[in-house]
Amino acid sequence: MGGHEKVGYDKLAAFVGDNPEMSIYRRFSTLGAKNILYLQAELVNLEAQLEDIIREDKDSGDEKKKNFPYSVWHLKGLDPNEGGNAQWLKVLEIRQTLKEYYDALLQQYRVSKFEEANKPDLKELRDWLERKKGGNYFLQGREADPWQDEDKHTKDLISLISHHREKDFFTSWIRDKFLTWFHDGWGHRFKEPVDEEKMIYNYKESKINTAANAISAVISSLLPTSTIFVLYYLQNHLAKLGAIVAFTTLFSLALVIIAKARRIDAFAAATA
Repeated sequence: MGGHEKVGYDKLAAFVGDNPEMSIYRRFSTLGAKNILYLQAELVNLEAQLEDIIREDKDSGDEKKKNFPYSVWHLKGLDPNEGGNAQWLKVLEIRQTLKEYYDALLQQYRVSKFEEANKPDLKELRDWLERKKGGNYFLQGREADPWQDEDKHTKDLISLISHHREKDFFTSWIRDKFLTWFHDGWGHRFKEPVDEEKMIYNYKESKINTAANAISAVISSLLPTSTIFVLYYLQNHLAKLGAIVAFTTLFSLALVIIAKARRIDAFAAATA
């Protein structure tokens, strides 16, 4: 039997698998927060119920219950059929809910650390979903909302794999802004798409990094030497001071934008 083209989620999964940077999904921050709030509310009520049970057991005068505050063995040892271990059963209920609460907190914390979806990658994913030879609008109704509803969900989208992780602002700018401008203007004339159906063009990340490093090297060489030339030709002392301030500011900005230096490192280098 002849093979047939994958459709629907199978085709989308294949596209994302071939292009890991398209691994863009919703964080569901609001639902996560609501779940934590509900669990917190449950625990608050369970805590109050446990305090009431402890108080009742303490005031009951029951000899079997007088050791509850001092011995977990006694607390657990009563026969459930006697109906006297309500305190321990409530502890077990709290334990389970507390575990769910802590798990939810940790999951929410970890998910919050994912980077927001990169806009060019998100645009490419949306274009593919709309393209006739791509997703061809197979997603319908609410299932299309995560990627198509720009006003509601864009800020809630995350990237599992991002070219920008650990990248400086300058390299990201070259990849997202300059490369798009270059490709639209000239690059598409000299480069063949790696996939004609999906119209995907591949610019090697290593070449982008090399270009960014080369430009950074030129800037790092020009900044100190150009300062010397400018100060040499300036005769006015006030103008020289102004030039020093300007070049020091440029130097600090270059450290932060290009070298991705920490604030304390930029401050120390500028002062030196």
